[in-house]
Amino acid sequence: MTKVLTKLFDILEAVIVRYPQPVRTGELAKMHGIHVATCSRILQELLELGYLQKSTSGVGFVVGPRLIALKSRVNYNSTVLQMMNEVVERCAHQCKGRVLFSQRFGLDRYILSFCNDCPQIKVTYAGLSHQDFLQTSSGLILLAYADAESRSAIYQNEHKNSNLGTLAEVNHQLDAIRDAGYFVGKRSYHDVLQVVMAFPVFQNQVFAGALGASFPLQECPENRKKELMETMQAAAQELSLLISQHTLIC
Repeated sequence: MTKVLTKLFDILEAVIVRYPQPVRTGELAKMHGIHVATCSRILQELLELGYLQKSTSGVGFVVGPRLIALKSRVNYNSTVLQMMNEVVERCAHQCKGRVLFSQRFGLDRYILSFCNDCPQIKVTYAGLSHQDFLQTSSGLILLAYADAESRSAIYQNEHKNSNLGTLAEVNHQLDAIRDAGYFVGKRSYHDVLQVVMAFPVFQNQVFAGALGASFPLQECPENRKKELMETMQAAAQELSLLISQHTLIC
């Protein structure tokens, strides 16, 4: 039953991410490693329930009226999310970089707000969630404030894709990040060397998420790096105040 539900949600998520472009049955089956007949059965159930609908061309599936209705029902948080987006966008424009706010749920990192004001950095997010804590600045902040069990589970899930060392070494680095209250480092993405940084965001003094950013290394001399850190820290504090005054699912 659990495996069936997992496949169902995988298919549903793939259609949502691709929207408004339709996704074909065969493509979904290949994407998730299931038989076309099984995929067709799941799609038919989602179709009958209204979560999906046939595309106007009749080829492939798109988001259905039930999902659209559900989205409208959770818009009670839209004001908070809009204000959050305004903070993130303002910070990105001010810093001329890529800025995002993310939260952790289980083994996944979810990006709730994102703005890229740097043409040199090309970033696209193919899914709703990401398993990249050990490769991202915001991911490291999220891990730094996670409990030991969650740290261990994420390390086991991701360590083969990183060069951060043993779990004990990673925990030592995470503890240092938490003590410092921020992370600053360098990384290469699509052959562009970048300065990356992230700061914690709190809701009523309880850790709620991470504000992360990246900037081309060539545009970040030490004096500007300090300026960027001050701007990011101020934005993280503004987000903390914002979500402490409103309800945000954390």
